[in-house]
Amino acid sequence: MNQDELLRHFDTHPKEYDTRQLMGRDVLIVTRDKSQWLYHADKEGKRRMIPLVEDGQVMFLTENDIEERAVRLIKKECPGLMLKARFRFWVFPFKDGRAAVEWTVQPDGCYYGDSDGFGMTDDVEISLHGYIDTEGRPAGKFVLRD
Repeated sequence: MNQDELLRHFDTHPKEYDTRQLMGRDVLIVTRDKSQWLYHADKEGKRRMIPLVEDGQVMFLTENDIEERAVRLIKKECPGLMLKARFRFWVFPFKDGRAAVEWTVQPDGCYYGDSDGFGMTDDVEISLHGYIDTEGRPAGKFVLRD
């Protein structure tokens, strides 16, 4: 969907979207299925949705925006998950023009197990932490969360 279609759908089908305020009523995180957008409304009434994740694919950064140590680990442990948001992807409220982002690229092996531990894998958790600005751009490198 282009920007106009997305905003029209957001207006006409609001129950299909989850929203959370990040900076008053003018900046929201909007989630639908496997997609997330940063919603902006300015004082003149102009609105836009900045894609952060579309259908599970991270859209707002590239490998160059991730510290090298993290890129190496992801490529070694779970290369198919590079720039994928299939697990936890959380944007915190803005403070001083930046919002923290926590992103679990790969959960630890307990994620896959049942209450008895059956199905667990030996996967290591890989989570990244970084910041975005109010335009949805990375504000520095995303780093491994230790």
